[in-house]
Amino acid sequence: MTDADLTHNEASTVRLRDLASGLSDDELGTDLGGGWTVSHALWHIAFWDARQSAALHCMELGEPFPAEDRATNLTLDATAAVIEPRAAAESAVAAAADLDAALESLSAAQREALRADGFGYVISRHAHRNEHADQIARALDR
Repeated sequence: MTDADLTHNEASTVRLRDLASGLSDDELGTDLGGGWTVSHALWHIAFWDARQSAALHCMELGEPFPAEDRATNLTLDATAAVIEPRAAAESAVAAAADLDAALESLSAAQREALRADGFGYVISRHAHRNEHADQIARALDR
């Protein structure tokens, strides 16, 4: 891996794995404010990493990289409560690892093209993961 984002992504996945694996059921239910719990934040990470993997698959099929819209995040928030908390934690780690592998399989030119087209956030997933991992760590005083 020569792309710094890939290295940072891998580190954020390890951090997420370490954080998620040590959470009790009570901690998964910890309120983060704004209607979110720890499990909600983990499901949010899982969803968005899985979404980016799916978008990369569309790109591999020759389709344009699909744009996002505000309704997607609002729908995710509205449905997060039905996800079993432990499954949210496990899914966050699995989706992060899957996306890391998908990003590593892209050529440097493909990653640069995504950045040039305004999709750099897809390559630098560590920023999103760490934002929510920080939020969780603060709430749990870790």
